[in-house]
Amino acid sequence: MDLAIQSRADGIIVNGDDSEELKSAINRAVDAGIPVICVGTDCYGSGRQSFVGISYYNVGEAYGNMLSSLAKNRRQNVLVIASPEDKTTGQNLVISGIKNSLEKNNVMDRFTISSKTLGNGDSFSTAEAVTDLFESADLPDILVCLDETTTSSVCQTIVDTNHVGDVTICGYYRNGTILNAVERNVAAMTLTVSAEEIGRTAVDNLLEYIDSGFVTEYSSIDLEIITPENVGDYLEKEDES
Repeated sequence: MDLAIQSRADGIIVNGDDSEELKSAINRAVDAGIPVICVGTDCYGSGRQSFVGISYYNVGEAYGNMLSSLAKNRRQNVLVIASPEDKTTGQNLVISGIKNSLEKNNVMDRFTISSKTLGNGDSFSTAEAVTDLFESADLPDILVCLDETTTSSVCQTIVDTNHVGDVTICGYYRNGTILNAVERNVAAMTLTVSAEEIGRTAVDNLLEYIDSGFVTEYSSIDLEIITPENVGDYLEKEDES
């Protein structure tokens, strides 16, 4: 951010977070007359011109609808694995969306929702933490993963520890490991968004602000829900790319 400001860039597109450091950097850029667009994760309270990404609450609702379809005649323990790379604001909205969706579907009393963070964000520490989870005696019925690193690690570890069928996985994002897990019914579903659409919309918003001085504060990107029924379409796209 400092390099972009010193270079007097015409605009900045940045993957945001809730840190005071980034908030301060965005405000310095805006004060210098450089418009800033946040993508993926917002930087709450900053002077950024626009945010392009998903609604955390809608993410929670999508997970909640999936959990509702998995409801049984007994209470199930749901563990939401929060991402250490994201701050609490967005993830609290996800959990709120989950609970509200379960209440709308009249199945809230069939689930116990808890959350925790595993690892420190890198793949090695996450893999270690996920392995410890699957080796513990306190394994939940359903795991909801909120980032790609955790989802990939969970999909791999559940196979390595012979727990396929013991735990239902609801993941986030898509890559080869995650898509193969959905195809083989190792994971029940995963949520994803089009990275191309995020990038294209961010550039459009930046150009609109540069041209007119105005731009929408929030551009929502639609969620895509991948299940065993439609995963073949995404695997074909993966092969093509």
